[in-house]
Amino acid sequence: MPRPPQADEAGGLYHALNRGNLRSDIFKKEADSVAFERILSDGLSRHQVQLFSYQLMTNHYHLVLRPLMDDEMSSAIEQAATRKVDHDQALEWQATGTATPAAIAQLD
Repeated sequence: MPRPPQADEAGGLYHALNRGNLRSDIFKKEADSVAFERILSDGLSRHQVQLFSYQLMTNHYHLVLRPLMDDEMSSAIEQAATRKVDHDQALEWQATGTATPAAIAQLD
């Protein structure tokens, strides 16, 4: 059963978090954290969302956000999480020799 829609109203202050499956590590090395910070920054610049603070741990992250328009926070977080997974998959494919040029482009 899907989760019910979460509050995402303009002007509200929200705490959001994302955790790895089975609490597994999602930031295995410093480069993973740096890449996510870049991905998050890019995503927030495309959406009307203010980031007040964030904390990255090895198996999850916390964000404190304020959407400036309704439903913007959900869009920004979804984009960042999806791009993080795409980035991780591209690294794995590159390491196993199965990377496509499009997957390798995700690393740039």
